[in-house]
Amino acid sequence: MKILILAFCLALMGCGGGAGSEENEKLEEDRETVFDPLVGNIDKAKAVEDQLMRSKDRTDQAIAEAEGTADDSEDDQDD
Repeated sequence: MKILILAFCLALMGCGGGAGSEENEKLEEDRETVFDPLVGNIDKAKAVEDQLMRSKDRTDQAIAEAEGTADDSEDDQDD
């Protein structure tokens, strides 16, 4: 019975977290995976999409301003 208790205590100590678990978490975060290039490509694609959307918004705004100016000039021509 004493051997079982001793074995159980040793098993608990071996599975315990302690300071080593924080170290393991940091190592797991720093470890590269096979998916890292794919995640990087997705991030790049999102950045390009954001750039294109900003460009589209500027173009849409310029078109709207030009149409607003064109509408005003058409109104002046009708008078």
